[in-house]
Amino acid sequence: MKRLMYQTERRIRYASSPKLNDAAVYFKSGSLFRCQPEEGFTCLPYQGNVINYMNSVAIIEQEIEGTKLHYIIVVLSNILRKNSAVEHQALGVDIHNLLRQKHGLPAMAP
Repeated sequence: MKRLMYQTERRIRYASSPKLNDAAVYFKSGSLFRCQPEEGFTCLPYQGNVINYMNSVAIIEQEIEGTKLHYIIVVLSNILRKNSAVEHQALGVDIHNLLRQKHGLPAMAP
């Protein structure tokens, strides 16, 4: 499965947080947006007002103080009129912190 996913220097969306720099992150992300005319709204890429799907599938692998954190995450959002890449990034950090705490490891600082 990892061969179908990316492990690159440039990470996007869920995988883009600097807090995950020490982790191996294999991911595939995509988006689909559609706009319709709306007063006061200018359609931009990744900011649809009809649909604005952003998704990520990621495998995260990290060893911290002898504890292995290996998990798979799937995220799909439909946040209209906004590029939700930052929300996906923050969600990635929050989920990683939850798993760290569940395994008795300290949370990463905000």
